[in-house]
Amino acid sequence: MLKKIAFFILISSNIFSQEVENDSIKYKFDYDTAYYANNFSKRDFIGLKFPHVNKIDINGELFESNNSKRLVLYNFWQKHCAPCITETDMLNQLESKFSNDVDFIGITYETKEDIIKFNKKHPFDFRHLSISENVITNLFIYNGYPATFLVFDGEIIAFSSGGPVDSNSKYYYVSLYNTYSKFRTAIENKLKEIKK
Repeated sequence: MLKKIAFFILISSNIFSQEVENDSIKYKFDYDTAYYANNFSKRDFIGLKFPHVNKIDINGELFESNNSKRLVLYNFWQKHCAPCITETDMLNQLESKFSNDVDFIGITYETKEDIIKFNKKHPFDFRHLSISENVITNLFIYNGYPATFLVFDGEIIAFSSGGPVDSNSKYYYVSLYNTYSKFRTAIENKLKEIKK
């Protein structure tokens, strides 16, 4: 195990410290980001820089994170992910409440056609970007979907990963409420700070 970690550190220092542009997303990893991306649950991503996103959405409009002076909530999802489907209602509530002050961006490797089909069955009110799976994997998504990041001025200020799968579980609503509450509080606090 230590050999694997040492090898990864060696490789990451040579590869991930370089800036890479691929599929219209530009990202730069440092040692901490590359190492902890493989140990997602062990790392608090707060304070790390989120990769620059420069991508045409499924409606043909350009989204450029560098041009956003607002908060941005990114949600990484896929159509076969039960927790992704489960949390769409909660995420839609956040979008409805804060859409005047926050950009809500869904990122997936699904095709435009699949995103449209998904939205018909499970309405998801975010602005959606279709990005290749390899690029997404090289960002932060190492331990599965969904993963959500609240970003301001390029810096992560809140994040979560995973979510409830079984709607019959006694933890289902508690988990959803905790996620909703976490992001709502983070958004409200940052907006108060920005508007001072």
